[in-house]
Amino acid sequence: MRIILITLLWMAVLKGSLTAQSSDPFSPTVSRSESEILQKAIETAEADPLAAMNLLKEEITEDSSAALEFTLANLTFQEAQYPETVASYKQALRKFPDFRDAKINLGRVYLVLEQTKDAIKVYQELARDGVADGETYTLLGHAFMMEEKAVSAETAYRHALMLNDEGLEARQGLLNCLLAQNRNAEVLELSAELIAEDVSQQSYWAVRANAQLSLDQYEEAARSLEQARRLGVADAEMLSMLGQLYLQKELPGVAVGRLQEAFAQGDLSLRRKEQAIRGLMQLGRYDDAEQLMSEIKDENVQWMNTLMAKVKMEQGDAVEASRLLKIGLEQDPLDGELLLMLAELQLEKGEAESARLTLERLSRIDGYEADALIEMARMDVDLRQWASAIKLLERAMVFEEQPHLQNYIEQLRRMDHQ
Repeated sequence: MRIILITLLWMAVLKGSLTAQSSDPFSPTVSRSESEILQKAIETAEADPLAAMNLLKEEITEDSSAALEFTLANLTFQEAQYPETVASYKQALRKFPDFRDAKINLGRVYLVLEQTKDAIKVYQELARDGVADGETYTLLGHAFMMEEKAVSAETAYRHALMLNDEGLEARQGLLNCLLAQNRNAEVLELSAELIAEDVSQQSYWAVRANAQLSLDQYEEAARSLEQARRLGVADAEMLSMLGQLYLQKELPGVAVGRLQEAFAQGDLSLRRKEQAIRGLMQLGRYDDAEQLMSEIKDENVQWMNTLMAKVKMEQGDAVEASRLLKIGLEQDPLDGELLLMLAELQLEKGEAESARLTLERLSRIDGYEADALIEMARMDVDLRQWASAIKLLERAMVFEEQPHLQNYIEQLRRMDHQ
């Protein structure tokens, strides 16, 4: 989650003429000489942040205003010196415990460091003291979401919206909360409101499409993703999802186009790539699947060998399929999908004995027992060895109950008794 840390904001009020006494009870007092130091630090930081930090360090004493530590903390944050940032905010709070802006920014740094429990503690303290504003509640919501506490996050975001009903960050947070709780009908309402305000926000379209998919509104999800695509805001994951929806609708030509767009963007996850390629293969689009695999560069993953071997088998290239199966099984001798394809290839080549040995090996791999036993039973049926086939199918039923197999077993029994 991206947390926006507002730096140097508090010092802006110091640029004017400062009195020795602050009118804000939640901000420390600043002397005229200290205001000049802060002004100089601000000006120096524009060209040389390190020099500005050193300037402040030289001026900070036990008796100096907490504003100096606060300013130093903001500058160290800009330089990603997070331990120093935390230490400076804490020092400012030691000097001036009611320093609200220091507490808020300390919580922000905790969020950047993913120390979410510390951030929650800071923001809850502000809420208990009755000085939390909409921004504070929004940040508290972010912290709860990072802790995967969606209900608590929702409460925080709704508090933020009570104080500012147009708070964009709070509404975005609430949208994610509702999605996390599978309250998809509410997600659709809020996402429609947000999209009406800004159609260019990719996240709104993505969340809306996900909610529609959860509600089994596949047509509506496809429309949302297609709208995002036409607006030029769909990322690779969204385009891949759109391609999958077109595959489900058995529109492979359109699906291939969307999947190619997704692959071309270059940031599609391997999981999505595999899903896309398998989807094409299920529809018999082996040439398209091969073309997409050829676009995956420098990614040595096991499923690539597996699927390419399947493609080559379907294309009738037994030599290349054998080569790929050999490579894959050298990498993982217990890959059930590869062993099943190897047995199939061996049977096509008339190597029945080798195929049976491969299937016996496959029958000892978790999750593939039934497949292996059924294939061996088919081999026995071809040999008219009914009794052996029946035993194998009965064993297969133990691993995976398939009603149609029971009917087949009964047919084999009748044939065995003839």
